[in-house]
Amino acid sequence: MFIVIDGPDGSGKSTLSEALAGQLRAQGHSVLHTFEPTDTTETSREIRRYLHCGDSVDPRVLCDLFTKDRAEHVSSVILPHLAQGGVVICDRYKYSAFVYQSSQGVDRDYVIRSNAAFPVPDVTFVLLPSSADVLMRRIARRGKAEEAFERSGFLTRAIEVYRHLPDYFPNEKFVFLDADLPTEQNLSLIEPHLS
Repeated sequence: MFIVIDGPDGSGKSTLSEALAGQLRAQGHSVLHTFEPTDTTETSREIRRYLHCGDSVDPRVLCDLFTKDRAEHVSSVILPHLAQGGVVICDRYKYSAFVYQSSQGVDRDYVIRSNAAFPVPDVTFVLLPSSADVLMRRIARRGKAEEAFERSGFLTRAIEVYRHLPDYFPNEKFVFLDADLPTEQNLSLIEPHLS
């Protein structure tokens, strides 16, 4: 089974995906918990340089870098684990690329076409908060330098695009979760969609 947990920065994706991975392992499943962008390729290192340093880069170039990193991730990590009958939980996937790059002005059809060859998850859980203020408070608590996409105005636009993912990917399964809820409560809401 291929599961994606997505949502804007600060929505709790990493916490929820780690908790879900632990729960499924406890049930006896072989679980691979992974994330995008990856941290193992030169492409991913280039992406992170742009995100952390605030260097200006054409959004379409960044979109292409994310696509290249995803292609390597899918072929070398995700597909091999799925082929062995395991469960893959991916923290971010092509939906983040769609939301973030289209919010930067990249043509939405271009982003969709760039990601069309990648496997479709069995289910994608999207964490959405009541407002960008919730995200900004969580990001501030991390105590790390702010990344390029971690600004209130941008996050507000991103939330709105996330809400409309089913319009752009009509044949894919999305389940929306409330990012304001505790992780344990969202785990209980996820469970019925995994059978």
